[in-house]
Amino acid sequence: MPYAASFASIFNFDQGFLNPHRDRGLLTLIYGRPCGSPHIRPTDTVRLWGCEPGGAWFALDACVPDDDHLLVLAGEQLERLSDSVCPAITHACRVDPQAERISMLHHGPHPGARSRGNRQSMAFVLQEQV
Repeated sequence: MPYAASFASIFNFDQGFLNPHRDRGLLTLIYGRPCGSPHIRPTDTVRLWGCEPGGAWFALDACVPDDDHLLVLAGEQLERLSDSVCPAITHACRVDPQAERISMLHHGPHPGARSRGNRQSMAFVLQEQV
């Protein structure tokens, strides 16, 4: 099975976060419930962020018109197979993506995040077995 390493995960960011990273697989499909307007940057809410090549962060939720759409992110395998035509994007689920990296040994909610109403999402990661 060439895609046996693929997986799906459900995230409730009332209880966690993801530091900036690039996905290793071919594609990541994200369906989620953003929190509030994607164009307003609340200071206490875990959100899905993307990083432009120059280093500027933006709300990935602003890239979809409403809750009934998927975000599709290229992973490092697709970047390699496409000769960088489809680059993998650095992304994070944090209150502030530019803040200091939080140790993954920290189990529980993002420091400073509200206790409820943060992003919820499901990610399907398609990964080719090599």
